[in-house]
Amino acid sequence: EGFPLLIVYKSGIKRKVILNPNKIVVQLVIDALERNDGYCPFKPRSEENKCMCKDFKETGFCVCGLYIIEEDGNEL
Repeated sequence: EGFPLLIVYKSGIKRKVILNPNKIVVQLVIDALERNDGYCPFKPRSEENKCMCKDFKETGFCVCGLYIIEEDGNEL
């Protein structure tokens, strides 16, 4: 629900963000996020690592695998 989202990089490129289609990965990461008060379970706890983390917003790469960029080869 609520997906796809839209992410806009600093360069102005827009991409669609979707949840990982692997439901097991999604559930494991959501469980870890809940235990970690919303902070990425794979990064040091800091405000920039609160989900959706700063790195993902800037690069489109989600370390934990919860989100992926929908790759259609076209900018939105």
